Order: sequence, then C-alpha cells, then structure tokens
Amino acid sequence: MYTPPAYEETRPDVIAALMRAWSFATLISTDPAAPTPAVPVATHLPMLVDTVDDGDDGLPQLVTHIARNN
Repeated sequence: MYTPPAYEETRPDVIAALMRAWSFATLISTDPAAPTPAVPVATHLPMLVDTVDDGDDGLPQLVTHIARNN
C-alpha cells in the first residue's frame, strides 16, 4: 500500500507506542473446506508488542495467540 511521505512513520519507538495504544487486531479468514463462496469470519485478537532485539531488523514485532478451534 502506498503511504505518502507526509504520513509515513519510520521511528521504531513511535511505531511501538502506537501498537501499544491500539493493541487489538482483526484477523479475517475463511474455511477452505467450506462450499463456495466461503463466508469470511472476523476474529479479534489482542496483540503484544515485542521490542526485544532478536537480531533481525531491530523493529518491533507483534505477538498474539489464537486457539486452534477459533
């Protein structure tokens, strides 16, 4: 998705603060075994911000968990 430079945020500390302030995400999925057309299902997920440097790129990462039956 194109982000105009005036709205682009690249500072990891600001990005992490925004992710902490709005810590829910919506996962949209469908059942591949469902008849066509499959009905989309929205699942709300709480998110945690992991800022521990794991050696990749130093950027914050989002961590969540979803139960298998969801």
